[in-house]
Amino acid sequence: MTADQEHREHHHELQIALAECGLIERGQEIKLKAYPPAFPRRSQARRWHYQITGQDGIICHLIVGLDLSPVYRRTTEFFKACPELVCRPLHFWKKENGLGYLCLEHFPGASLDTMVEQGNCDAERWLKLVRQAQAALEKTRRPSDRNALELEIATLIEEIKVFPGISELDIRLLRELAQPAILEGALTESLTTRWSNGDFCGRNLLLDAQGGMRLIDYEFAAPTHFSSSDWRRLTSYSILPAPLDGNSIPEMQPAQAPWSEIWFWLHHLAQLRNAEPSAIVDQHLAESVSRLFTALGRSANGRPTTGQTSRLINLLSNRENDTRSLLNERMAWVRTVEAEQTFLKANFARLTKEFAERTAWAESVDTELKSTQKSFARISEEVAEQQRLVLELTKIKDACAALAPLLNAEAGTDERSLLHQCVLVLMDRQRALAATQAEIRSATGSALDERLRAEMAEAEINRLKSALTDAQVHVDRLLTQTTSLALQLNAMAATERTNAATHEQREKSLAAALAELQAIHVTVSDYQRSWLCRLAAGISGSTRPPSSTP
Repeated sequence: MTADQEHREHHHELQIALAECGLIERGQEIKLKAYPPAFPRRSQARRWHYQITGQDGIICHLIVGLDLSPVYRRTTEFFKACPELVCRPLHFWKKENGLGYLCLEHFPGASLDTMVEQGNCDAERWLKLVRQAQAALEKTRRPSDRNALELEIATLIEEIKVFPGISELDIRLLRELAQPAILEGALTESLTTRWSNGDFCGRNLLLDAQGGMRLIDYEFAAPTHFSSSDWRRLTSYSILPAPLDGNSIPEMQPAQAPWSEIWFWLHHLAQLRNAEPSAIVDQHLAESVSRLFTALGRSANGRPTTGQTSRLINLLSNRENDTRSLLNERMAWVRTVEAEQTFLKANFARLTKEFAERTAWAESVDTELKSTQKSFARISEEVAEQQRLVLELTKIKDACAALAPLLNAEAGTDERSLLHQCVLVLMDRQRALAATQAEIRSATGSALDERLRAEMAEAEINRLKSALTDAQVHVDRLLTQTTSLALQLNAMAATERTNAATHEQREKSLAAALAELQAIHVTVSDYQRSWLCRLAAGISGSTRPPSSTP
């Protein structure tokens, strides 16, 4: 049964527990809203996060999971040390099956990463907010000593031991290589401790509309001698506002020391121990180990020339640096190609839209031209009818003209009126004919203009089709280059795997050499003791001293 199923089946028990600690009234209904996990965790280290709401609003933030007692203890101590930045722990209880329930104060704010993504935080404000949080943590700084420093380093390496797949040889390498480098570097500075949540990054720094601020996620919270690692984690795993460069921040300088980087990547390995095994986790693990050995190589190169250095680690570090530089160059080229491809796609979409608009316009012109042709045919028919009527009227006029001399002064009024009406009708028909001819000339001109516009539209459409074809050819070329780059990256990944296997073989050889050196050391020690015993026996017996040759 999962924690989610269990807490839903015991919803009433959750209500009772919240009422007993005074967070809600007895009998008050509550609702739980689940938050998506930040990353998949192993079953024994799984956590569930919920927002508990009542009829009056949000009540608290609930964390459910196994082995929550240390988290509650660290959260309580962290809140006492820095109450202005830490959410108040409200209540904690643990059931018989080991499942713990931790209620924290709810803070209604947006994360720093979200603000950067939404464009609500520029580089200047980002630095101001981060430094404000760091200033609050600085108030918890206390003096320390070498014993506490050695204990913190040893505890970190012990935490890495529980990482799935870590062998005793790995721990031995860390103790003999990483631990002395960290200790030697840290002792060059004044020893103090300061609280940190262990995961100081943009997604864990919340801000509200009133300017309030909270730092969340206290699973790894503790006082540490390596507080400068907060800036390394912040710049490595946060969304930075443009054009801010993390390496240019003054507070990053202490975190860039080799011994500080060694500590940071060891601490990152320890945090990965609770993650569910997956390809992404393996990738993070490989990158962390790679950067760890790079920092070890830098630390070895920075020691005095009289000290011993590791040629294998230096070779591995140099190889990693070369590979990373090449990969960064390839990725920069990929980003350039992607930007160009995005631009071409946008241009292609614009041309497609313009082509569609021009096509629609050409279709409308063609429809209008067809309508004009129909109107022209109709007008032509009307003209023909008008001409027929004019001919008839002309005949009537001629007949009237022939009858006019025959009419005398005493002629009847009806005949004169009829003749006058014929003349008027004839004049009206002539005017109508003139108007129709003018309309025909206008319609003919419009038809010619529409025909010219249609030809221009067809030429523009052909031009757009040519441009679209060229753009498609360019996009195909970019896709081909991208495919080629993917094949090169796969080849580089295969090379990295080969290097990893070579590194593993070198580790085995190094372990064998260490074992052989220890055996030689034991043999030499035994021989020295034997030689001293024989020498003492020779002196006491006044005999010749034993030979120094083994």
